[in-house]
Amino acid sequence: MGKTWHMKKRILKILSKRPCTPGEMSKLLGLSPSTVSVHIAELERMGAIERVENSYAKRWKYYRIKPGFNIEKAMSVKEVNMIPLILMGVAIAAFIGVGVFIGLTHQGGGKPATILTIQLTDPPSVPNGTQALLVSYSSLQARMSGSAGWITDNTTGIVNLMSLANVSEVVGKLKVPMNVSVGMIRFNITSVRILVGGRTYNVEVPDHQLSANVIGGVTADNMSILIDMRTKIASAPNATYMLVTSLKAIAIHNINANEQVGSTNQLNVSVENELNQIAGDNNTTSSGP
Repeated sequence: MGKTWHMKKRILKILSKRPCTPGEMSKLLGLSPSTVSVHIAELERMGAIERVENSYAKRWKYYRIKPGFNIEKAMSVKEVNMIPLILMGVAIAAFIGVGVFIGLTHQGGGKPATILTIQLTDPPSVPNGTQALLVSYSSLQARMSGSAGWITDNTTGIVNLMSLANVSEVVGKLKVPMNVSVGMIRFNITSVRILVGGRTYNVEVPDHQLSANVIGGVTADNMSILIDMRTKIASAPNATYMLVTSLKAIAIHNINANEQVGSTNQLNVSVENELNQIAGDNNTTSSGP
């Protein structure tokens, strides 16, 4: 029993860094695909991991840590039969969290708060024959104007940039103070893969933390920050691919606050025009703190 839990903890450690396919986990662990599949199925039943529910990812069967699962407590447990206790704690925490959400307007010393939806769009420039450009991300962060700290959403996921031409996809949500200006947004990338001519290649990512100033970012109900990556895939000297991007971010309104991560929206003409007008000149892309 202890040995099998040790292997499951190794899988959890891998997935805590980024979403992976069973094939990738098999190579990293030195186990047969069938053995890894058994561990994956058990971890799914425990509520520790989940399959990424995106139509473009079905072919690769990516898995990730399930949001709300306490990975730190799980890594300290020595026996599998302790997992239900961990999950019970997660359930209690989730229940308490609902109560906190209901009383949101009085949190933080009486300052009202709201949910800020983060969306991503990208008209990518890619090589001929590209079928998918998959970006794995680990978190999103927002910094209020005049503040040195970041508000973090630890949602992990995979987004196919090839599906985001004139379309935006919800990639995360942040609880932020109302009527405060969002000065900067940060998108943390873990890895990028490109599918060209039926073959998958790793893409080099020079900057894993992409930051951009937010244009018009005063927070209010039904508001969203739209990140425009403007991605270009360049060929590196060693015959590999490299991600080159110019990040921009604007505040847009009239967003359905109940939209879930993975939901998509068609960009209207006025939003597209606004993105084209700023053209990255007023925003910065960096990997700095």
